[in-house]
Amino acid sequence: MTLLCLLVCLFAPIASGTIQANNVFSEGEFSEGEFSEEEFSAEESDEVETPVRRKPVEIIALKNNLLYDAAATPNLSVEVAVAPRWTLALTAGFNPFPLKDDKYPKWRHLLVMPEARYWFCQTFYRDFLSIDLMYSHFNAAGGKYPVGWLYPSLMDYRKQGDLVAAGAAYGWSWILAPHWSIEVEGGLNVGYAWYDEYECKQCGESYGKKRQLVLIPRFAVNIIWQIR
Repeated sequence: MTLLCLLVCLFAPIASGTIQANNVFSEGEFSEGEFSEEEFSAEESDEVETPVRRKPVEIIALKNNLLYDAAATPNLSVEVAVAPRWTLALTAGFNPFPLKDDKYPKWRHLLVMPEARYWFCQTFYRDFLSIDLMYSHFNAAGGKYPVGWLYPSLMDYRKQGDLVAAGAAYGWSWILAPHWSIEVEGGLNVGYAWYDEYECKQCGESYGKKRQLVLIPRFAVNIIWQIR
């Protein structure tokens, strides 16, 4: 009887401790790493990156070349952003004015010029590099301005025909106000012209068809209205 009492006294504290430990773990008072479910989900939410909202940029621009206007040629360009640093443009110019006085040069023509631009900062802002194609139907004669100084034969002959050319230019654009900016551009086009040559500005005998390579400097001071 005495031996049985001793065994009960020895094993009772061990059994009680085991039961308490099982109760503690079953109630979730301790877990691996000592993190609750709420804390773990909060850490996961902190790791999600917030999307960066970029400033909206203008996607369309209407432009007018003031230098082209000064040569009595109304003109308009439409430029569209197609990528973060790329734009495509189409320029058209038309000089329909007839020549009635031999003192002034004849420069009647139609010009169409598609163009692609790469902007080094972002579209419609700061410097850019462009490449272009050009087509023109022309009837030109006389005077040093705007092309007579480059082709002296226009001082004595009238030339009527077509030309195609390709070239490149570099320019810079400044923001003036919301939706308004100004840009300058300079470049060079190399092309091929085919035309009929006549002995005078107004009329005269034809000297036949001629062909030649042409160099066309390209300069622009554009006033721009930007559409978001």
